[in-house]
Amino acid sequence: EGWVVKYQKPAGTDANGLGLAVVDADGQLQPLCTWEEGERTFVVDEDAESFEAEDRVVQILDVFISSRQMPRPVNPHGEEVEDTYLIDEEEDLEDVEIVVKPECEPSMV
Repeated sequence: EGWVVKYQKPAGTDANGLGLAVVDADGQLQPLCTWEEGERTFVVDEDAESFEAEDRVVQILDVFISSRQMPRPVNPHGEEVEDTYLIDEEEDLEDVEIVVKPECEPSMV
C-alpha cells in the first residue's frame, strides 16, 4: 500500500504505453494524475477506476508521500485531506503517459 509504480496499460486501448498508479489498501492499482505539464506531484485520479496489479507493474518508483487539504467547496470545514505523491527527480518519467487535469491543482481557498 502506498507504492507508486509504472504500469503497463492494456494493449489495444487508446492510450498504449506506461501509466502511473499507486497501490491501494486492497492491492489494486489506482491511476494518478497531476495538474500541469512538468509537475512531479501527483494525486489519485478520481475519474479512473482501480484495477488488478497482476502482471502490470513495470517499476516501483522512489516517492515522498504527503497530504494536502481538500478544496473548500468539497470540504467546508477543512478536515478532509488527500494523499500526494512527489516523484523523485532521479526517476525518469519520459516513458510514461502523464494524465494532466488542471482541476486537480491545489486550492488556496
